[in-house]
Amino acid sequence: MSTEDQEDNSKNVVWENLHNGTRFMTNFTKGKTYENNEHHKIIGKELCYDDALVLVKVTESLNISSFLNNMPAELRTPETDAMVVGILKGNK
Repeated sequence: MSTEDQEDNSKNVVWENLHNGTRFMTNFTKGKTYENNEHHKIIGKELCYDDALVLVKVTESLNISSFLNNMPAELRTPETDAMVVGILKGNK
């Protein structure tokens, strides 16, 4: 693999879902084209992790609600919800 196509783990791309407003980040890959599409728009690219995290945390509550609402009802208990929220927030 050429270095041109390698992921730069110190750089990130932040995306926003056009349907529900949630955000997520992916690693930036040098040489790859990043474009808006019918599902996501780019909020920022070639961002350091800390800057990307700030942009994702803006929608943290929305991200968590969206994730929990898509879980099957039989998996939803107060304990599992608390565990999932802890994982998504990065609690140890």
